[in-house]
Amino acid sequence: MTIVETHNEDQHSSAATGCADVVTPRAAAIGDGETVLLVARPSPVMIVHLGRRWCAAALAVVGLSIIAGILGDVPIDIRHGIAVCALILLVRISWRVIEWSNTMYVLTDRRLVHCKGPRARMVDMPLRLASLIEIEFPAWGRPIRVGSIGFRAVRDEPERLRWTHVSKPQEVRRAVLDARSRYGR
Repeated sequence: MTIVETHNEDQHSSAATGCADVVTPRAAAIGDGETVLLVARPSPVMIVHLGRRWCAAALAVVGLSIIAGILGDVPIDIRHGIAVCALILLVRISWRVIEWSNTMYVLTDRRLVHCKGPRARMVDMPLRLASLIEIEFPAWGRPIRVGSIGFRAVRDEPERLRWTHVSKPQEVRRAVLDARSRYGR
């Protein structure tokens, strides 16, 4: 079950032109006179949520390793197989940690920016176009106050930008609305 909270500041606005552009890190650098108002990172829950199948597989490999250790006379091929599986899982989970540590959400007085992953892929959206802000809480996220925030210019268009695994998304939405009312040009 997903719970959605919506705030539409300008419900009857005309369709805005432009869309979220993927830009290089240099082009997305904070420009002269642009002020950073908020920098947020995804919750560490993102690592577990995105890698939950890998975490489950890692636990299974650990269990198999324990069983192999208890039995003692397990063929060496099985031990090597377990070691290879453990290595693959370690690399995969490490990639999720790297991905999480290199993801950030930036609110400036001019735009919303999503910096994604270790290759620093960035997506941005002008702050003035973010008139519809939706918060979604997956069933597991509401008790720990982790959700996603989607930004649209008008209701019937696809999301232009999405920030996922945000801690306290209502507070982040409030900061975006305050910035939009103050700086939305």
